[in-house]
Amino acid sequence: MHPDQHIVVTCNNCHQQFTGKFCSHCGQKATAGKLSMHEVWHDLVHAFVHADKGILRLSIDIMIRPAKVYHGYFKGKRKTYFSPVMFFLLLAGIYVIMGEKLWDWEDHITGRHDEFGRLLHRLEKERFLIFMPVISLITWGLFYKRYNFAESLTFWFFCSGATFIAGILGYIPQFIWVQHRDVIRYWADWIVFGMILWHVFVVFYKKDWWSGIRCVLLAVICYFLLVYAFALLAYREGVPLELNPWQILKSIFT
Repeated sequence: MHPDQHIVVTCNNCHQQFTGKFCSHCGQKATAGKLSMHEVWHDLVHAFVHADKGILRLSIDIMIRPAKVYHGYFKGKRKTYFSPVMFFLLLAGIYVIMGEKLWDWEDHITGRHDEFGRLLHRLEKERFLIFMPVISLITWGLFYKRYNFAESLTFWFFCSGATFIAGILGYIPQFIWVQHRDVIRYWADWIVFGMILWHVFVVFYKKDWWSGIRCVLLAVICYFLLVYAFALLAYREGVPLELNPWQILKSIFT
């Protein structure tokens, strides 16, 4: 039951007094009190499917209409979409959890027990801790006249979230045809590279040859950094992988 419009209420969140159904200072409902399962369920559903800023809406737009997401967010439409940081973290968590299930399924079906591959997958979060600040600094350096560091970092939160979605979708055929997982994963990696290149061009390309060269360079550097971060982390874990940058570049494109 909502309080009467003329009754003065003290907000449980900011302790300001107001009348009506919502606090005029912080926006919290006047009826907010002890948590109930109804409220928790409502917030969960709201976060995923709300028409204005749910993660489902953002996931669809970032995969189909990325220009709308990036340009809108950079122009100040902060409330239209789910937080880019939370978007990245949530998709990363789903990707890692589903990947663990896929490794278990592969072990069960094929008996391969690829512990090296499983190790690399478990290093995924640490890989992005290395990758995100470095690639954002490089992006800022290449396009500093149009975008600041915060915008460059936000771009990579959105773009990395999109690659996680592509990776999650790529798990589906890997579950079905797990015996051919290496082939599927090879082509999935090229799809991810194509997606990164597409998103880079959507935001940074300005229809001139110089910006086009920088966009291609940025996409190649991005993919190199993702691979090199894995090599560094694996080396730290005692796995002797190739650390020569030139050899890694050759292995990516051959």
